[in-house]
Amino acid sequence: MDKKMIVTKITTQKRKGRFNVYVNNSYAFPVSEDVMLKFHIYKDMELDEKMISDIKDADDFSKLYNYAVNFLSYQLRTEKEISDKLKVETDNQEKIDMVIDRLKELNLLSDKNYAESYVRSIKNEGNKGPKSIYQNLNKKGIENQVIEDAINNFYTEDDIHANASQQAYKIYQKNQRYPYNKKIEKIKTTLMQKGYEFDIINQVIEESDFERNQSNEQDLIEKEGTKIFNKYRKFGYNERVMKSKQALIRKGFSFDDINLFINEIKNKEFD
Repeated sequence: MDKKMIVTKITTQKRKGRFNVYVNNSYAFPVSEDVMLKFHIYKDMELDEKMISDIKDADDFSKLYNYAVNFLSYQLRTEKEISDKLKVETDNQEKIDMVIDRLKELNLLSDKNYAESYVRSIKNEGNKGPKSIYQNLNKKGIENQVIEDAINNFYTEDDIHANASQQAYKIYQKNQRYPYNKKIEKIKTTLMQKGYEFDIINQVIEESDFERNQSNEQDLIEKEGTKIFNKYRKFGYNERVMKSKQALIRKGFSFDDINLFINEIKNKEFD
Protein backbone atom coordinates (compact mmCIF):
# COMPACT_ATOMS: atom_id res chain seq x y z
CA MET A 1 0.00 0.00 0.00
CA ASP A 2 1.39 3.37 -1.04
CA LYS A 3 2.13 5.82 1.71
CA LYS A 4 -0.17 8.82 1.81
CA MET A 5 1.31 12.14 0.69
CA ILE A 6 0.29 14.85 3.12
CA VAL A 7 1.19 18.55 3.06
CA THR A 8 2.91 18.97 6.39
CA LYS A 9 4.26 22.54 6.07
CA ILE A 10 4.04 25.62 3.83
CA THR A 11 6.67 28.34 4.18
CA THR A 12 7.18 31.68 2.45
CA GLN A 13 10.19 32.34 0.24
CA LYS A 14 12.22 35.55 0.23
CA ARG A 15 10.63 36.33 -3.15
CA LYS A 16 7.25 37.91 -2.63
CA GLY A 17 4.34 35.68 -3.61
CA ARG A 18 6.38 32.46 -3.62
CA PHE A 19 6.03 29.51 -1.23
CA ASN A 20 7.71 26.20 -0.46
CA VAL A 21 5.53 23.14 0.06
CA TYR A 22 6.65 20.24 2.26
CA VAL A 23 5.13 16.79 1.90
CA ASN A 24 5.57 14.22 4.66
CA ASN A 25 8.00 16.63 6.37
CA SER A 26 10.28 16.85 3.29
CA TYR A 27 10.58 19.70 0.81
CA ALA A 28 8.50 18.80 -2.25
CA PHE A 29 8.06 21.76 -4.60
CA PRO A 30 7.74 25.55 -4.82
CA VAL A 31 4.52 27.33 -5.81
CA SER A 32 3.34 30.84 -6.56
CA GLU A 33 0.50 32.40 -4.64
CA ASP A 34 -1.91 32.16 -7.56
CA VAL A 35 -1.16 28.44 -8.06
CA MET A 36 -1.60 27.76 -4.36
CA LEU A 37 -5.01 29.45 -4.46
CA LYS A 38 -5.98 27.71 -7.70
CA PHE A 39 -5.33 24.24 -6.24
CA HIS A 40 -6.45 25.20 -2.71
CA ILE A 41 -3.21 23.91 -1.22
CA TYR A 42 -3.26 23.89 2.59
CA LYS A 43 -1.61 22.12 5.49
CA ASP A 44 -2.78 18.53 6.03
CA MET A 45 -4.04 18.35 2.45
CA GLU A 46 -3.65 14.94 0.83
CA LEU A 47 -1.98 14.88 -2.61
CA ASP A 48 -1.39 12.27 -5.30
CA GLU A 49 1.24 12.05 -8.04
CA LYS A 50 -1.01 13.51 -10.75
CA MET A 51 -1.98 16.48 -8.62
CA ILE A 52 1.66 17.22 -7.81
CA SER A 53 2.51 17.00 -11.51
CA ASP A 54 -0.38 19.36 -12.36
CA ILE A 55 0.74 21.79 -9.65
CA LYS A 56 4.30 21.83 -10.97
CA ASP A 57 3.11 22.40 -14.53
CA ALA A 58 0.88 25.23 -13.36
CA ASP A 59 3.75 26.77 -11.42
CA ASP A 60 6.05 26.60 -14.46
CA PHE A 61 3.37 28.42 -16.43
CA SER A 62 2.88 30.94 -13.63
CA LYS A 63 6.59 31.75 -13.50
CA LEU A 64 6.76 32.23 -17.26
CA TYR A 65 3.59 34.29 -17.28
CA ASN A 66 4.79 36.60 -14.48
CA TYR A 67 8.17 36.92 -16.21
CA ALA A 68 6.38 38.00 -19.39
CA VAL A 69 4.14 40.45 -17.53
CA ASN A 70 7.18 42.02 -15.89
CA PHE A 71 8.84 42.32 -19.31
CA LEU A 72 5.67 43.99 -20.62
CA SER A 73 5.49 46.41 -17.71
CA TYR A 74 8.27 48.60 -19.11
CA GLN A 75 6.82 49.14 -22.59
CA LEU A 76 4.68 47.58 -25.31
CA ARG A 77 6.07 44.38 -26.82
CA THR A 78 5.32 42.22 -29.83
CA GLU A 79 4.50 38.52 -29.74
CA LYS A 80 7.93 37.76 -31.18
CA GLU A 81 9.68 39.82 -28.52
CA ILE A 82 7.80 37.98 -25.76
CA SER A 83 8.49 34.61 -27.35
CA ASP A 84 12.21 35.37 -27.75
CA LYS A 85 12.42 36.55 -24.14
CA LEU A 86 10.72 33.44 -22.79
CA LYS A 87 12.98 31.16 -24.84
CA VAL A 88 15.80 32.29 -22.56
CA GLU A 89 13.85 30.80 -19.64
CA THR A 90 12.54 27.59 -21.24
CA ASP A 91 12.71 25.49 -24.38
CA ASN A 92 9.09 24.41 -23.93
CA GLN A 93 7.41 26.13 -26.89
CA GLU A 94 3.99 24.84 -25.86
CA LYS A 95 4.17 26.71 -22.54
CA ILE A 96 5.47 29.83 -24.31
CA ASP A 97 2.50 29.69 -26.68
CA MET A 98 0.15 29.28 -23.70
CA VAL A 99 1.60 32.38 -22.06
CA ILE A 100 1.24 34.38 -25.26
CA ASP A 101 -2.36 33.21 -25.71
CA ARG A 102 -3.17 34.18 -22.13
CA LEU A 103 -1.64 37.65 -22.55
CA LYS A 104 -3.63 38.16 -25.75
CA GLU A 105 -6.87 37.06 -24.04
CA LEU A 106 -6.31 39.72 -21.36
CA ASN A 107 -5.43 42.37 -24.01
CA LEU A 108 -1.96 42.72 -22.54
CA LEU A 109 -0.36 41.71 -25.83
CA SER A 110 -1.42 42.78 -29.32
CA ASP A 111 0.72 43.14 -32.42
CA LYS A 112 -2.03 45.33 -33.89
CA ASN A 113 -1.92 47.74 -30.94
CA TYR A 114 1.87 47.72 -31.01
CA ALA A 115 2.02 48.55 -34.72
CA GLU A 116 -0.55 51.32 -34.42
CA SER A 117 1.22 52.87 -31.43
CA TYR A 118 4.58 52.67 -33.18
CA VAL A 119 3.25 54.28 -36.38
CA ARG A 120 1.60 57.14 -34.45
CA SER A 121 4.81 57.75 -32.52
CA ILE A 122 7.00 57.82 -35.64
CA LYS A 123 4.52 60.07 -37.45
CA ASN A 124 4.57 62.56 -34.56
CA GLU A 125 8.36 62.53 -34.40
CA GLY A 126 8.36 63.42 -38.10
CA ASN A 127 11.67 61.72 -38.75
CA LYS A 128 11.08 58.46 -40.62
CA GLY A 129 9.09 57.41 -43.67
CA PRO A 130 6.82 54.39 -44.22
CA LYS A 131 9.53 52.06 -45.55
CA SER A 132 11.56 52.47 -42.38
CA ILE A 133 8.47 51.80 -40.27
CA TYR A 134 7.70 48.70 -42.30
CA GLN A 135 11.24 47.33 -41.96
CA ASN A 136 11.42 47.93 -38.21
CA LEU A 137 8.04 46.36 -37.49
CA ASN A 138 8.82 43.45 -39.78
CA LYS A 139 11.98 42.73 -37.77
CA LYS A 140 9.81 42.58 -34.65
CA GLY A 141 7.79 39.77 -36.21
CA ILE A 142 4.61 41.67 -37.04
CA GLU A 143 2.64 40.38 -40.03
CA ASN A 144 2.79 42.38 -43.26
CA GLN A 145 -0.94 43.10 -43.40
CA VAL A 146 -0.97 44.38 -39.81
CA ILE A 147 1.88 46.75 -40.64
CA GLU A 148 0.23 47.97 -43.84
CA ASP A 149 -3.08 48.59 -42.06
CA ALA A 150 -1.36 50.58 -39.30
CA ILE A 151 0.52 52.75 -41.80
CA ASN A 152 -2.55 53.32 -43.97
CA ASN A 153 -4.72 54.21 -40.98
CA PHE A 154 -2.32 56.37 -39.00
CA TYR A 155 0.25 57.83 -41.41
CA THR A 156 -1.59 59.62 -44.20
CA GLU A 157 -0.07 60.83 -47.46
CA ASP A 158 -0.33 64.40 -46.15
CA ASP A 159 1.56 63.43 -42.98
CA ILE A 160 4.27 61.70 -45.01
CA HIS A 161 4.61 64.67 -47.35
CA ALA A 162 4.77 67.17 -44.47
CA ASN A 163 7.41 65.17 -42.59
CA ALA A 164 9.52 64.64 -45.71
CA SER A 165 9.40 68.37 -46.46
CA GLN A 166 10.46 69.23 -42.93
CA GLN A 167 13.33 66.75 -43.04
CA ALA A 168 14.45 67.99 -46.47
CA TYR A 169 14.66 71.55 -45.16
CA LYS A 170 16.70 70.46 -42.13
CA ILE A 171 19.11 68.50 -44.33
CA TYR A 172 19.48 71.45 -46.72
CA GLN A 173 20.25 73.86 -43.88
CA LYS A 174 22.69 71.44 -42.27
CA ASN A 175 24.76 71.14 -45.46
CA GLN A 176 25.32 74.78 -46.37
CA ARG A 177 29.03 74.19 -46.83
CA TYR A 178 28.28 72.08 -49.92
CA PRO A 179 27.31 73.27 -53.40
CA TYR A 180 23.67 73.15 -54.48
CA ASN A 181 23.89 69.82 -56.36
CA LYS A 182 25.54 68.14 -53.40
CA LYS A 183 22.90 69.45 -51.00
CA ILE A 184 20.13 68.05 -53.21
CA GLU A 185 22.00 64.74 -53.44
CA LYS A 186 22.28 64.61 -49.65
CA ILE A 187 18.57 65.32 -49.29
CA LYS A 188 17.71 62.44 -51.61
CA THR A 189 20.14 60.00 -50.01
CA THR A 190 19.18 60.85 -46.43
CA LEU A 191 15.44 60.75 -47.05
CA MET A 192 15.76 57.37 -48.77
CA GLN A 193 17.71 56.09 -45.75
CA LYS A 194 14.93 57.39 -43.52
CA GLY A 195 12.39 55.32 -45.42
CA TYR A 196 10.71 57.80 -47.75
CA GLU A 197 9.63 56.74 -51.23
CA PHE A 198 11.52 58.16 -54.21
CA ASP A 199 8.36 59.75 -55.65
CA ILE A 200 7.72 61.66 -52.43
CA ILE A 201 11.34 62.81 -52.28
CA ASN A 202 11.27 64.17 -55.82
CA GLN A 203 7.94 65.87 -55.21
CA VAL A 204 9.23 67.54 -52.04
CA ILE A 205 12.34 68.81 -53.81
CA GLU A 206 10.33 70.11 -56.77
CA GLU A 207 7.96 71.99 -54.46
CA SER A 208 10.68 73.40 -52.23
CA ASP A 209 12.14 76.90 -52.42
CA PHE A 210 15.71 75.60 -52.56
CA GLU A 211 17.59 77.84 -54.96
CA ARG A 212 21.10 77.85 -56.30
CA ASN A 213 22.93 80.89 -54.91
CA GLN A 214 25.43 81.64 -57.66
CA SER A 215 27.52 83.96 -55.52
CA ASN A 216 27.76 81.31 -52.80
CA GLU A 217 28.55 78.62 -55.38
CA GLN A 218 31.44 80.69 -56.74
CA ASP A 219 32.82 81.29 -53.26
CA LEU A 220 32.62 77.58 -52.48
CA ILE A 221 34.26 76.42 -55.70
CA GLU A 222 37.01 78.96 -55.42
CA LYS A 223 37.81 77.83 -51.90
CA GLU A 224 37.53 74.07 -52.60
CA GLY A 225 38.96 74.29 -56.11
CA THR A 226 42.08 76.16 -55.00
CA LYS A 227 42.65 73.62 -52.22
CA ILE A 228 42.23 70.69 -54.65
CA PHE A 229 44.33 72.27 -57.42
CA ASN A 230 47.18 72.82 -54.96
CA LYS A 231 46.82 69.23 -53.74
CA TYR A 232 47.64 67.95 -57.25
CA ARG A 233 50.55 70.33 -57.94
CA LYS A 234 53.02 67.44 -58.25
CA PHE A 235 51.29 66.33 -61.48
CA GLY A 236 51.74 67.80 -64.92
CA TYR A 237 49.38 70.65 -65.76
CA ASN A 238 46.90 68.68 -67.90
CA GLU A 239 46.69 65.79 -65.46
CA ARG A 240 46.40 68.26 -62.61
CA VAL A 241 43.44 69.90 -64.33
CA MET A 242 41.77 66.53 -65.03
CA LYS A 243 42.14 65.32 -61.43
CA SER A 244 40.88 68.66 -60.10
CA LYS A 245 37.80 68.49 -62.34
CA GLN A 246 37.04 64.93 -61.20
CA ALA A 247 37.39 65.89 -57.54
CA LEU A 248 35.11 68.92 -57.96
CA ILE A 249 32.49 66.82 -59.77
CA ARG A 250 32.49 64.37 -56.83
CA LYS A 251 31.89 67.30 -54.51
CA GLY A 252 28.78 68.23 -56.44
CA PHE A 253 29.84 71.31 -58.37
CA SER A 254 28.24 71.91 -61.75
CA PHE A 255 30.23 71.46 -64.99
CA ASP A 256 29.76 75.13 -65.87
CA ASP A 257 31.13 76.32 -62.51
CA ILE A 258 34.03 73.87 -62.74
CA ASN A 259 34.97 74.98 -66.27
CA LEU A 260 34.72 78.62 -65.23
CA PHE A 261 37.02 77.99 -62.27
CA ILE A 262 39.53 76.05 -64.40
CA ASN A 263 39.59 78.87 -66.98
CA GLU A 264 40.31 81.34 -64.22
CA ILE A 265 43.15 79.11 -63.05
CA LYS A 266 44.51 78.93 -66.59
CA ASN A 267 44.40 82.70 -66.91
CA LYS A 268 46.29 83.08 -63.66
CA GLU A 269 48.85 80.47 -64.70
CA PHE A 270 49.60 82.15 -67.99
CA ASP A 271 49.36 85.81 -67.00
